[in-house]
Amino acid sequence: MAKESLPQKIETLSKEVIRANIKVYLTVLDPLGTAIDEVLFGIGDRIRAKRLETFVKILSEKLDGVNQNKVDMSFLQSEEFFDLNMRVFSAAIKSRHEEKYRILSSVFLSKVFNEEEWKTELIEIFVGIIDDFSVRHIIVFKYFVNNIDSFKEASSYEDLYNEFVAYHSIEQIDKYEFRLYCRDLENKSLLSFSSNINEYGSSVGYIVM
Repeated sequence: MAKESLPQKIETLSKEVIRANIKVYLTVLDPLGTAIDEVLFGIGDRIRAKRLETFVKILSEKLDGVNQNKVDMSFLQSEEFFDLNMRVFSAAIKSRHEEKYRILSSVFLSKVFNEEEWKTELIEIFVGIIDDFSVRHIIVFKYFVNNIDSFKEASSYEDLYNEFVAYHSIEQIDKYEFRLYCRDLENKSLLSFSSNINEYGSSVGYIVM
């Protein structure tokens, strides 16, 4: 095994000093500090490793049967590929939901195999949206994508919610929670609602986003 260079030794030492300082500060917060310490330096490492393992497993399953000769090898050596990895894997580590892993892996591979003419900046926006959104955001968005006709015909959020509940009877989402998801999706420009769609409990009122 190659010996660490002096800059590498300094970096390692700096990280150890920072970690030691954090642990000292956390002792002041006991018993909360002990719990935080376990999350950051104990169980936290195991959770991150488990999430990465699950994400990479899903990624490898999507790669199965794909012609990897289509990959631009120069891209794999680029800073753009490095940035893509950092963005996608960081988002994966922050989630425990396999639904997000599947979407992130699809976005990742679409860029690697250049299946879509997406600029890196657009990919970063997509990953950022997936990172920010909860699984319930994704469920609501998928509902609209798969039921575009009822979406177009709805005259109120009450109608939208009732249609959604009938479609997703298992999902216990309050109608006001549902409204917030709709707002978030529109704010991210993923959906666009009519400006005169009625709010809950109103026959004439409307909201301008």
